[in-house]
Amino acid sequence: MDRFNKIWTTALAAGLSAVGLIMLLQFASPPALGMLVYAVVYILMVAAAFIFHIIAHEGGHFIGGLLSGYEFASFRVFNIMIIKRDGKYLRKKFHLVGTGGQCLMSPPQPFHPDYPYKLYNLAGGLTNLIIAGICIALVIPVLAGGPGLAWVLLILNPLIVAGVYCGVTNLVPMIIGGVANDGWNLTHLGKDPESRRILWLLLDVMAMITRGGQFRDMPEEWFQMDPNPDYSDTFQAALGVYRFNYLEDTGRLDEAADLAAEILRSGSGILQIYRYELTCESIFLELICQGRLDRVERLYTPELERYIKATDSYPHRQRLHYAMAMLYHHDEAKAAVALEQFKKACETYPNEGEISSEWESIGLVDCKLAEVKALAVQAEEEAEEAAQLKLL
Repeated sequence: MDRFNKIWTTALAAGLSAVGLIMLLQFASPPALGMLVYAVVYILMVAAAFIFHIIAHEGGHFIGGLLSGYEFASFRVFNIMIIKRDGKYLRKKFHLVGTGGQCLMSPPQPFHPDYPYKLYNLAGGLTNLIIAGICIALVIPVLAGGPGLAWVLLILNPLIVAGVYCGVTNLVPMIIGGVANDGWNLTHLGKDPESRRILWLLLDVMAMITRGGQFRDMPEEWFQMDPNPDYSDTFQAALGVYRFNYLEDTGRLDEAADLAAEILRSGSGILQIYRYELTCESIFLELICQGRLDRVERLYTPELERYIKATDSYPHRQRLHYAMAMLYHHDEAKAAVALEQFKKACETYPNEGEISSEWESIGLVDCKLAEVKALAVQAEEEAEEAAQLKLL
């Protein structure tokens, strides 16, 4: 299904772009060389229009959230992120694979089963379609004005193309690139009160983390799950990932490893991004707990390696590189590079509470390395004693 969604959304983007360009060229009727210039400029304008609509989309979520009683937590376009902490607005860097932007807001307090969620979820895609609709309305007088106004179409057509694409691909329920879109979330929220409760919790927890909180500071009952959770459900899987984060942050590493294995065993139904993140953490926990290098090798697939490269800006990804360098490759030079990259990532990472936890995890790697070295020395001494006894 994910592959099908990628195909039809790509076809939609190409089709809309082609229609807009053909309309522009027929209206302007330029000479052959002029057609090439128009086409190049049009492509650049479409790219700019998509950037504009990403900002407008997240701005729509922001306005929808404010109208629904939500409070601002963070606003991201590509990897540029603005967060609010202690009354101040700070610029950070973060990129979530499969997304162009994200507006996170803290839901109305306290929790109520009927808290408003529809406008917050719908507002992004609706904003794209409203802007596209306004541009379509403006095209009519432009066409009546003659070829001299072709430059106006050069602005309006890309805005229509990008607006329709962003609106449709966000409001038609689907999962693409391993990420559920607004329409998918809204459909599930409308059917299941438990999903609405989980969404409220996820938004509230993420706002707390952005403000500097840690999972260990939160009540464990927040992350309690059904006895038989359905991890193919987007929201139950998300709660499972948050419970994993809670267990890991409170030092219950064996329980965390067991939960990650349980979720990963649940099949292909869970979102790919959750699968990747839990696999990365499973590798880390394997290195610092059991140390079964054959299992590390099984988990560290070429596909996962591509995801790891795409998320190298995360502190926890550099922490994984550090653990791999120290405990798998036994390469201190690689470890030193990873540690420097880890420090740089921490400087711009938005979630301050996670950073202190990440430094503790770096300490776990160092402790495990000291343990491994001590065992190696002990084994060497025992072997030497056995050799001396044999000579006697």
